[in-house]
Amino acid sequence: MLRALTVASMVTAVAGQCTVTNPTDQREYDLSSLTTSPYYQVQSAHYPSYWFYFNICGAINFAYDSVNNPGTCPEGETTACEVQDTDGRWEASEAYGKTAGGQLLWNTNDFPEGVTEPGPLYSTNGGTCERNGQQETITSKVWLVCDEDADTPVPVMIDDNYWDCYVKIILRTNQMCVQAPPGGQNGGVSEEEEDIGMILCVVFFVAVFVYIGGGMAYNIKVKGMDKYEAVPNKEFWQSMPGLISDGFEFTKNNVKAFIEKHRGGSSYAEL
Repeated sequence: MLRALTVASMVTAVAGQCTVTNPTDQREYDLSSLTTSPYYQVQSAHYPSYWFYFNICGAINFAYDSVNNPGTCPEGETTACEVQDTDGRWEASEAYGKTAGGQLLWNTNDFPEGVTEPGPLYSTNGGTCERNGQQETITSKVWLVCDEDADTPVPVMIDDNYWDCYVKIILRTNQMCVQAPPGGQNGGVSEEEEDIGMILCVVFFVAVFVYIGGGMAYNIKVKGMDKYEAVPNKEFWQSMPGLISDGFEFTKNNVKAFIEKHRGGSSYAEL
């Protein structure tokens, strides 16, 4: 009888450590809270009587007195186990994920159906399988995908293949949506900080427009000034180019002094 493969969770090499970093923006994902008790479960894509118990970054923890042949999936050592419904009682069929030796990777090039962008991928193996006299390595992959509505993680079967000894699933969770790198996204600036900066810029330019436009209107209508003379604080604006030039010159001289001082040479001026 053909059997379905186990949906295996991909665990980190060291139990209790369950973090991965996006190399593009240094965003760190702490996935340790995805370790559950007793396990996640998902049904085979091809064999309705087969289900798969699995965990993330930890061992499955089913009640051994409720499963026939529990030694197939040793307690504390198995992160995924294929089980079969045999007349209302579960029977452990084969172990497809070991707690030790798995890898937590940042996937950038393996996108099965339902996975559209780079993200965490748990990958591990459950040993070897023999099919038609050929030995193959059992490979198991779990892609972790952002789902804003998934307060409780939702496992979704992609595909399992008995003869090719592989299984692929997605674990949808909102925990993939709320992580943030130190200092926020986008090079250390959060979206909230960007919004505040944009608001301040708009307020500044509106204030300048009101100040100049309102001041000119008042001076023309009330004081009878011509348009050129009506500019508020005209003397200040006329002196602005000179003030900017002086500022650049001051900065340049101090930068030169700083460089010369740290090179051991003479400085133009003390900072």
